[in-house]
Formats: sequence, C-alpha cells, structure tokens
Amino acid sequence: MRSNNTSAFSASSLANYAQITLMVIAILYTISLLIPDNMKVETHKSTVSKTALTLTPNDNSKEPFISIERQNQWIDNDFQAADPHEHEWCVKALKEGTYWKKNIVTSTEVTHQNGAQFSQDIFIARNLFMKDIMKGKKGFYIEAGANHYKTISSTWFYDKCLGWDGLCVEPQERYQDDIRSKRSCTLVPMCITKERISMIFESSKNPGAGMQVKPMGPEGVPDGWTKVECAPLNEIMAAYGGRTYADLFILDVEGEEVNVLNAIDWERLSFGAIMIEDGRIPNPKRMDYQLSMKGYNKFHMLSIDSLYVRRKQENLWYPPDWQLFESVMSRDANKNIGSF
Repeated sequence: MRSNNTSAFSASSLANYAQITLMVIAILYTISLLIPDNMKVETHKSTVSKTALTLTPNDNSKEPFISIERQNQWIDNDFQAADPHEHEWCVKALKEGTYWKKNIVTSTEVTHQNGAQFSQDIFIARNLFMKDIMKGKKGFYIEAGANHYKTISSTWFYDKCLGWDGLCVEPQERYQDDIRSKRSCTLVPMCITKERISMIFESSKNPGAGMQVKPMGPEGVPDGWTKVECAPLNEIMAAYGGRTYADLFILDVEGEEVNVLNAIDWERLSFGAIMIEDGRIPNPKRMDYQLSMKGYNKFHMLSIDSLYVRRKQENLWYPPDWQLFESVMSRDANKNIGSF
C-alpha cells in the first residue's frame, strides 16, 4: 500500500513540475516579445577573410609578439621595401617613426612630412601586424579621407614599404590625380554615407585641412562648392573587389567620423584594426562603447586618434537590461540605441 502511494505521489510531482516548466517558458517567451528590438543586445557575426593577417593581441601562439630586438634585426638584415626606390626611407621610418616635424635623412634626399603625422602607421605595423609582415604576408586597408598622396599620409608607408593593397577614399579632386599616379592603392573618388546620395563640399584653402560637406539641395551646386557622389561602404567595397573584410580601416574625415561610423553595415563588413581621429568626436566614451558592442576593443590611445582591434571572443554573455545602461554613455537621452 505504501509503495502505491509513493508511485502516485511521484507521478503527480512530475506532472506539476512539467506544468510549471511550461508556464515559465511561456512567460519568458512573452516577455521577449514585449522587449523592443532596439533594446535587445545585438551580436555581430564575424566576416573575417581567410587571408586576414593575424593581429598580435589575438595570436595564441607561443610567441605572439616578436621582440623589439628581433624586429630591428629583421629590418636591418632581411626587410625589402615593396618600392626599391623608397627602401632606405622605409628602413628609417620603421626604426624611427614618421613624426611630421622631423626630417628623415637618406643618402639621396631629406624628406619632410612623408608618412603619418605622429607615427601612427609605424605604431600599427610594428605592434599589430609585425609577425605576418616578417613572413612576407601582405594586408588590405581602407583609408577614408586619404587626402594628400604622401604628406601626412597614414597609408603611404603601407603602399611603398609593405606593398599592401588598399582603397584610398578621397572625394576632393585636387588630390585624386596624384593618388592615381603615385600610389598603388585604388582611388575611390567618393564619400561614405548610409545610402546613395549626391553631396556637395567646400574644400578648405589649406591643403590637408579637410572640407565641409552637406547634402545637395534643390538649388544645385553653389559657387565654390563641388558635387560628389556618396555611397555605403559595403557598396563601395563590393564595387572595388567585392571584399567584406579589411585588415586596417583608417577613418579621418575632419569631423564627419560619427556619420561614417553610423553608415557602416557592421553585419556585412568587419576589420582587423580601426584607427579613428577622434578629436572632433562629441562623446568618445560612447564611441568606445558602441565599437565594443560591435566587437572592437580599444587597443591604445594615440596622439590624435584611438586604435581599436577586433575582439577574438565573439559570443559574450549580457544581462537582460544591458542596453538600458547605455543612457549612462549618452549626453543626449533621445539618442538612438546603437548609434555612435
């Protein structure tokens, strides 16, 4: 008799447990439907190319970072510049940097302001990509706001010294002929926007100082302004080689950086490293947060830029209210969640 009661009790308990479990699942599903889409934590799947260079911070090998001494030995003994005419300059730049106020003296010339303004080009190469560079591997970059082909150029070094491929996005006509004839990157004579649109810009009278950009109105192109076609970055990359990944993305568009970041389709495109000139960013902390949510962590603050690297770990756990915390990052309570 006792055995029968125990069996009845066990069956009843199991039935109750199953009923409660189903109720909990139904409640959780209903709650998930009530949460607005813009309050859900977004995850971004990687679109990393099989030919991507290995970032030093993501390298799990026994020697992820090549010592400075070994790097210098390789530069002195084994490095060969992609452009032989620039070899001596490249060696000096790799060892001394490219500070714009410092001359680089070679046996044939004294160069001034070649390469990046504050050695950003060399810092990135030696700290993020040096292992693959020493193996002879070549990367791919995108520079939005390429400007002058050589003076204070963040990618001149990657063309002439490393032989990388790249897209030089530069809508200002005065720089385009030199980029076409004196660089190995592919010129993209456009600007980057969220959708295809015609814009107009007024270039600064000071070379290298950028430009003012605005949508073209019904009155057309005013005197002193120039029309330029703009498109999303994923369309530009599709039109110029069909890539969805770049080892290095450099963004320097004189105050328009936030608009470009918001125009990128982060589900379609990904990058190994991103350098952004952030002096005109209204809320750099928010930019750090949004890039972190898209899978990029700040690697280092530079003189006038911030450098981010692709995070190796993609699937992170977040609490249900995670994006409610974003208001802490924003100076504008009405700012759209997910925007920079």
